[in-house]
Amino acid sequence: MNQFERDLERFIAGNMDRRTKFHFGYPSAELRRAGVPPYPLMLNQSVIRKILDKHELSVAQLIQVQAALNTPIMIFKSAVVPDAKLLLTQIVVNEKSVVLAIHPGGKMGHKAIVSEVKSVHPRPTEHVLMWMEKGLLLAADKQRSQQWLEDRSRYNSGRYLAIAGQVKSLTFKSQSQGGMKL
Repeated sequence: MNQFERDLERFIAGNMDRRTKFHFGYPSAELRRAGVPPYPLMLNQSVIRKILDKHELSVAQLIQVQAALNTPIMIFKSAVVPDAKLLLTQIVVNEKSVVLAIHPGGKMGHKAIVSEVKSVHPRPTEHVLMWMEKGLLLAADKQRSQQWLEDRSRYNSGRYLAIAGQVKSLTFKSQSQGGMKL
């Protein structure tokens, strides 16, 4: 059990000071190449509460998301928040893929500079396809991103083919071949 899991247990039991932040991990080399600074990734308790209550992730799924943090299927830049990154994970809840929003390089109180995980919630396939069509894709795991697209091609095969062509025109590497291509 890692520190995040221990903190999550304390939080659920009501034994955590309300000012305590969750340490979610550190960005991998792939995330750093995509623009996430090497600062610790932190979450506020309010984000955890929203994840569990509003976005209907279970504690087990949240732990899976934390474990999947550094192996996203795709990384997108945010269309709304400058420098923010969106990480598409392999975790699925109610037929929607779980996405993390990371806002890099902010101060948490008067303490060290950290990056904040601002949200973790399931997104419909439509949102991810729109991000791709808008050119927001920064990096992807070649094999897993193509599989993700193929798995969802039943929604709109013509649209899928156009997006798959965009993805295939980029050069990607799978995780097993040394990481993502930016």
